[in-house]
Amino acid sequence: MSITDERAKQAFPELEPMIHDLYSKPLPVKLYRRARREYRKVKHLQKLLNRRPDIIIRRIDKGEGFYFGNKSIMEYNTEEYMNKTEAYQEVTTGRCPLSDILRSTEAVLDYLLKKKAISKAQRDKLLSNVNTLELAHLYTLPKMHK
Repeated sequence: MSITDERAKQAFPELEPMIHDLYSKPLPVKLYRRARREYRKVKHLQKLLNRRPDIIIRRIDKGEGFYFGNKSIMEYNTEEYMNKTEAYQEVTTGRCPLSDILRSTEAVLDYLLKKKAISKAQRDKLLSNVNTLELAHLYTLPKMHK
């Protein structure tokens, strides 16, 4: 709807006072008290988190919310899980192992293509897209929904 439209010229003057009334009307007492209480809780949490470097904040797995936990416990659980599953390894150097994995995968696919074990179309389908590749991340969060 453009401003030169007749409906717009008629609607905007009627809409302006309605919006003004909505935003200038004071909050009901009950809602105002709740907003103040939640504001104080947020401020208290901010101060607590600034004073305590051992507290860690993470987004929860499913749903919207946050998990607050002890940093040393989270690190211990992460190490324990990594040792138990051997599925993850920490990237300590600046070098990303993703390029090595991609190169070795490409070499195996080329070898299979050369031996005519797979077709060119199968090779292209199995070869990963470099633009969408990403290393797996380990999130050691408790399942909040269970």
